[in-house]
Amino acid sequence: MGTIRRLIEHHGGREGDRVLLVFTDDGRFEYRPVAPVVRGGTPLHAAVSLIGHDPVSSDADAIEALAAAVGQPGEDRPRRILSAYRRRHEHEVVSVLEQVWL
Repeated sequence: MGTIRRLIEHHGGREGDRVLLVFTDDGRFEYRPVAPVVRGGTPLHAAVSLIGHDPVSSDADAIEALAAAVGQPGEDRPRRILSAYRRRHEHEVVSVLEQVWL
């Protein structure tokens, strides 16, 4: 946690917590705590959990959330979404999506 320790402590976080640092276009970032990764659900729902999104109720909602998270809102073609995660080097998400889509 070295360089961001004070920020995490300021928000009540501890080592081992899952958080997202969301970088904004104006050079700032936001601290967002996220729920633990969902295990045992469908792979699509696990992927949604890995990106820090709130749980969704359907596979269609999962695809929508996954696409929006990589800047492709409205995209519903699995290969396009998977390619976007590969370009971002989101290895854990890619591994989960490959279970479903390949």
